[in-house]
Amino acid sequence: MDIKLKWMEASRQTAGGTRFGVPWPKGAHKQETPLYLYGADGKAVPVQNETQACWPDGSVKWTLHSTVLDAPQNSYTVSDRVPETPAVPETCLKIHRQEECVTVDTGAAVWTMRINDRDMLKVSHRGGDSNGRLVALCERRIETGGYDSLSQVSPFDGVAEVVRLEKAGELSAVVRLRGSHVQRGAGERGRKWLPFDLRLYFYAGQAAVRLVHTFTFDGREEEDFIRGIGLEFDLPIAGALHNRFVRIGGESGLFCESPKSLWTRNDPDGAYRRQLKGEVTPEAQGILQNDMTVWNDYKITQLSSDHYDISKRTGDHCVYVRGAAGKRAMGIAYAGGTNGGMAVFKRDFWQKSPASMEILGMKEPRAAIRLWFYSPEGQPMDMRRYDDKTHVQACYEGFDEMRASGYGISNTNEAVVETFSAYPGNEELVKRAGSWQEPNLLFCGPEYILSTMALGDAWGVEDRSTPGRAKVEGYLDDLFEQHKRIREEFDQYGFWDYGDIRHTYDTFRHNWLYDMGGYAWQNTELVPNLWLWYGFLRSGRPDYFRWAEAMTRHTSECDLYHLGPYKMLGSRHNVVHWGCGCKECRIGLTQLHKVYYYLTGDERIGDIMEMEKDVDFAVAAMDPLRQYFPPDPDYPCHARFGPDMMVFAGNWLTHWERTNDTRYRDKILNLLSHFAGPDGFASSSIWGYDPHTGNMKQMTKTPPSHFNYCFGSEYVWPEVLAVLDDPALWKSFLNAGLVYSSAGDPDGLDEGWEREPNTGKGIHKGEGSPRGRLSTYANGVAAYTAGKAGDQVLAKQCWEDLLRDEEHKQHDAVAVPIIVREIDEAGVHKIIHEAGHLTGNGTGQWGAHAIVMLAHIGDYLEEE
Repeated sequence: MDIKLKWMEASRQTAGGTRFGVPWPKGAHKQETPLYLYGADGKAVPVQNETQACWPDGSVKWTLHSTVLDAPQNSYTVSDRVPETPAVPETCLKIHRQEECVTVDTGAAVWTMRINDRDMLKVSHRGGDSNGRLVALCERRIETGGYDSLSQVSPFDGVAEVVRLEKAGELSAVVRLRGSHVQRGAGERGRKWLPFDLRLYFYAGQAAVRLVHTFTFDGREEEDFIRGIGLEFDLPIAGALHNRFVRIGGESGLFCESPKSLWTRNDPDGAYRRQLKGEVTPEAQGILQNDMTVWNDYKITQLSSDHYDISKRTGDHCVYVRGAAGKRAMGIAYAGGTNGGMAVFKRDFWQKSPASMEILGMKEPRAAIRLWFYSPEGQPMDMRRYDDKTHVQACYEGFDEMRASGYGISNTNEAVVETFSAYPGNEELVKRAGSWQEPNLLFCGPEYILSTMALGDAWGVEDRSTPGRAKVEGYLDDLFEQHKRIREEFDQYGFWDYGDIRHTYDTFRHNWLYDMGGYAWQNTELVPNLWLWYGFLRSGRPDYFRWAEAMTRHTSECDLYHLGPYKMLGSRHNVVHWGCGCKECRIGLTQLHKVYYYLTGDERIGDIMEMEKDVDFAVAAMDPLRQYFPPDPDYPCHARFGPDMMVFAGNWLTHWERTNDTRYRDKILNLLSHFAGPDGFASSSIWGYDPHTGNMKQMTKTPPSHFNYCFGSEYVWPEVLAVLDDPALWKSFLNAGLVYSSAGDPDGLDEGWEREPNTGKGIHKGEGSPRGRLSTYANGVAAYTAGKAGDQVLAKQCWEDLLRDEEHKQHDAVAVPIIVREIDEAGVHKIIHEAGHLTGNGTGQWGAHAIVMLAHIGDYLEEE
């Protein structure tokens, strides 16, 4: 079987180490069958393969492939065909494991990763030996009112307690270090805090090493303020001062200097120009050169998404002199001499401000490059809540309980470190920064991925073949473009914010409700992640991928708890990402992240999905319905069919397919055995649930609710049911869509339901099938059903509901076409362009549902 792959960005083929995921139809590939990689020229290319997930019959569902491409081609093929001439790598990794360290020799550099050592990383390269370490600054603060405060800043160093060779092969390896930051100079009794998880990615023959760094906040929010966190490498530096080079990335090119400039008024021999290009020049003589200022330290600070400064100083006791400024820096710094040098790069440098980089000691025998993921030049990181009380009624917060806590929240950042035997040149350094910021991906295309059913069949390939389809595709395009504009106009960037979108807009204040409880950040509410990921899958568009990737990083780290009493749960939408009293399992739904994992093999996302397999135990520890039901000794928690049960099943499926742990298959089967009846998926039911035994008891049953459907049901359940292949469950799920095939009574009740006299709630009588009123939230499930059942009436109802204009749109929907108005008023701080009805909820629902509807009922669109 041959699987064709092309670069996601066809115009930019990427040399060096890369990896990519490939899905397989059920039964098409067995684990024991070798796989090979071929270039467009038909020749075999060395490749390293591993299995990521399997189908229930044991056949492979997803594979991950790693390779090193010296001369990349425009397309490749993964195949089980045995090559006539086997591919032999020119260089292989050499790996040595010991109890306290792991050493990886790539052929271009030798890296040693050590535990119990503040210099946990050692790099041996042609220019000498470099040491790397993790650094953090803790500011302990006690505020006394006004501008008065007592504070003390203490340096901390990362010390690894565990080093593990996670993956090893001839072509690529992954080494993982885990530990904490330990107070410098305090001895064994020094404080430990900020647990870290650091992975290093190695490729044969490559000097560039990718680092993925995660830290988790475990301090006291009222006292512990992170002043800075990052990493540092020292390096030997040789040569005359004028033959040492500093390069710092700006907007489109480099800030180029040396500690000692060869500037003269006319540069008669061209030495100064050669110096700026990074060329070694003979020793300069003359009184001007001998008297030239020597600069020791350089730095770039990006304190917001729209401004950076580059400055330098001659020594510790002298002022920094600003030399350049701009908007958005590319995040790369290089320091070197005649013995070579080192480049350090930070991905999303300006997107996740405040960030900074420093080059220190350029006139000394050893220099250093320090990368601050969070810069000490900015305001200290403040993890406190935004208020001392909740605002449930006025501001749509979820609980009266004050559970706003940053304890256990994580943040992940990526860096690249590369050593050089000589300066590579300005153009090459800029090119590297671009490829590291937006890594290209070998991608097997929407048509093939859909055909495998490895990510279900809720979605379909982009199709503009008819006027009706083209119109809806245009609306989807416009929705995405509007959010790009909104992100820029309202600066939705920052260390803790990048990747998320806002929830609700205020058309009177002409601003998002950034300060209004549950109306502020989105925090995965109503699944905008799925809109973006399936938008990418169906189109292959890089811009969808980049935003979905950023949202995946954000929502899986900043919106979820990784330590403490709320571990595995996430925070419902709020002013700060960890703010709401509602701690919900739905934020950890693996469906939000698994596309990224399977396409890239990202181990950090794999860790999070592994953690989330047992989220039902976290729900039992914090009953989401504790305000409404008294504790039950037989059932530790009360779980809703939607979203809780859906999250359980989706997360269990992900774990089962990744590990073949059939206990989680059995958990799915046990759970769904309670919903195999005709209205099992249709009714809104609440259940007593014991995660230790799997025992369940139905507590209430009410008419269909938007909570059944608005958190990704049309994507999760078809994928789960396709794997189980149980006709009774399929029928029950499709009935959930058919409840909307005719309108209910004005109160939303129809046959099978009656009013409870005292409360007015709908009560199921056990007769007939429930009926519901079509709404924004149910369009996806209803459309999936209409397509499978060939229900033309229901299909047209779905389209009528989706394609409403501003005057007729429903709550949490998008009015199409989207109308944008320019706002230029004295009471608005700048000119903005406003589509006031757009919300995060509406975007997530409309986008995700439109994708399902185009796939399943696109043929029922009325043509104009």
